[in-house]
Amino acid sequence: MIATLNGETLPVSRQRVGVVWCPFCDRSRQLEMGYNCDGCGAAFEDAPVAEVVETVEAAPESETAPESEETTEGEPEQPKRRRRSQ
Repeated sequence: MIATLNGETLPVSRQRVGVVWCPFCDRSRQLEMGYNCDGCGAAFEDAPVAEVVETVEAAPESETAPESEETTEGEPEQPKRRRRSQ
């Protein structure tokens, strides 16, 4: 089912036992009483809705190697200091 208002068409995402919720103003409407929304005037139609497929592209891997902690010979490794949260 879809709803149309001012040339814009949105799919009806909530529908139960003869009641639909308008995707434009989120008011419920019993379909037995009519196919127009009382809140915004959108027209409801029984029509197939095209399936939306969302694709996510992977982020490119960094070409640089991860930084490693190097110490010079003979020097002890310094402990990292922590900040106190206030």
